[in-house]
Amino acid sequence: MAIVRDDVFDRDEFGFVGNTMRALHVTTLEGVVRREVLLRPGAPLDSALVAETERNLRGLGIFRRVLIDTVRANDRLVLRVHTQDGWSTSLILDINSAAGQTSFAVGLSEDNFLGTGADAGFRYRSTPDRTSWLMAYRQSRLIADRIGVTAQLDARSDGRSIYGAVGQPFFSLSSRWAWNVDASDFDGDVLRFREGNPVAYERLRRRFVLTRLDVAHAVVASPQGYLRIGVLGQVRRDDFVPQPIEGVPFPSTWTGAVGPYLTWSRARFAVVHNVQSFRREEDQAIGLSARVGVLAAPSAFGYERDGMGFSLGGSFGARVPLGLTRLEASYSGLVDTEGLDSSTTIVRGRLLLQPARQHGIVLGGFAGWQVNQYPGAEFDIGLSYGLRAYPLHAFTGDRAWIAGAEYRWTVAEDLWSVLGVGLGAFAEAGGAWYDGDPSRTGADVGLGLRFGPSRLAAGDLFRVDAAYRFGGAGFDAGWSLVVGRGLSF
Repeated sequence: MAIVRDDVFDRDEFGFVGNTMRALHVTTLEGVVRREVLLRPGAPLDSALVAETERNLRGLGIFRRVLIDTVRANDRLVLRVHTQDGWSTSLILDINSAAGQTSFAVGLSEDNFLGTGADAGFRYRSTPDRTSWLMAYRQSRLIADRIGVTAQLDARSDGRSIYGAVGQPFFSLSSRWAWNVDASDFDGDVLRFREGNPVAYERLRRRFVLTRLDVAHAVVASPQGYLRIGVLGQVRRDDFVPQPIEGVPFPSTWTGAVGPYLTWSRARFAVVHNVQSFRREEDQAIGLSARVGVLAAPSAFGYERDGMGFSLGGSFGARVPLGLTRLEASYSGLVDTEGLDSSTTIVRGRLLLQPARQHGIVLGGFAGWQVNQYPGAEFDIGLSYGLRAYPLHAFTGDRAWIAGAEYRWTVAEDLWSVLGVGLGAFAEAGGAWYDGDPSRTGADVGLGLRFGPSRLAAGDLFRVDAAYRFGGAGFDAGWSLVVGRGLSF
């Protein structure tokens, strides 16, 4: 096996600037590439394993080009894995302004720390609700090239959130075993909003702890798909107290649940360009998948009544003339001796049409409804998610939908060999409200600039949009300038 690794810039590119960028970037280590290769010396060449290896390498988010082929050397057939790094250091910059509100985030992320494939980064975010500092690190093969570690700290002006995980994932469609242990700890404020009012009608203090153990085995595993069975167990604390909490005793309620789940997938993929970024090959899953799970939640595990949790999910994708489509649906709910305790149902869809590499049309959206959801878990649309011309918390509730369309013209994939540039036109509609209240919806349209480094290893392209908000739902018509990343819907 021959591993060929190229840097982001060739030695003769851009002179002093190129050499400086080369000095700042550490080329991916050979061992990082080699451990992802699924073909073994002496084994027959399998085109399905070649394709999966290329997807796994692209999925690391550190390469902008991956090519696997064979060459003759000393009368032997040698597998050659050729990778070219992408620029893995990204600036985080999001600025959203609508109806007198401004939200922004700045930070830095590194997706290939010292050439090891590890993710590290920090971000500062300021919204009308709070400010926060997020620091995160993830390495998928830190221990013995198999066990991954994730750590994240979100320090907020009104609390903090900590997350950690260690585990061994399924490294390929043919992998047989996976396991994971993770824990979350949250102590902070939860704000609840109604009818587009920017002032929260309720402020709660939440203390949340969740520890989970997940072990899964693939009874069927091949490059064409898998059938996996697993067991999930969890211990959870979730308590809320109205603010202010002076003199109010904080409860400590612990529960447990355990049960099996089953996942099935028929693998199929397509490669597209100029959708999430410029020039880079982007893998889109268009196969079939399904998941079903059951969690026993008896009163002996801390619940008020004996109950059972259920989860169902599935996805379907297909090629269509000039593009592809994908549909996903999920349901999770808890049933006890008195009936349905709580549930969430979400359906998502997306259609991508590319009559030419430089032209793309994306149509998509979602619909969701909830029953007795935890405070703070309601649907929340506006400013940073969906309907970009509306302020934060413009639409909240346990019923929601969004539908959007965007046409994108890629003017240049690789301008001056460093930058992708495009233009976009979009329209969005949707809203959210609580069951029993009148529906609240809105719509906006606009034009914008799309740009991003053409040698970026991962991440979404930047967008600068001028969005026009139609009047209604308590908001005046008007324009907003929005700087963000990726699609809004």
